[in-house]
Amino acid sequence: MLTLIPTPIHTQQLPLLYYQNNLGSTLNLLDLMDKYDCRQIVFSSSATVYGAATTMPITESTPTGAGITNAYGRTKNQMEGILGDFNKSKEKGEREGGGGGRGGEGGEAKRDVQGRRFL
Repeated sequence: MLTLIPTPIHTQQLPLLYYQNNLGSTLNLLDLMDKYDCRQIVFSSSATVYGAATTMPITESTPTGAGITNAYGRTKNQMEGILGDFNKSKEKGEREGGGGGRGGEGGEAKRDVQGRRFL
């Protein structure tokens, strides 16, 4: 199980802890997923990835990353990017006839109820 530090309360005092734990754990998990050709993950992000959003309400199309004020929000935003890159690498492998992982079967990417792709 991937356990992240769940709150931004102490991010200004301990920013490296957030980066090590949240990003390091994510990279370790994705490495194992790739090794064992695991293709699905449920990732819970945070509204902090929207930073200082200028329009309300915030929707899935609201830009992320601008105006994030703490390490917690930055790690969540970076994790979304990392997961996107990981997913794209799997899709590329499927288009080229591979499983997208280490020798696994290809397959169509799953979508949530709003049509967003997930692994």
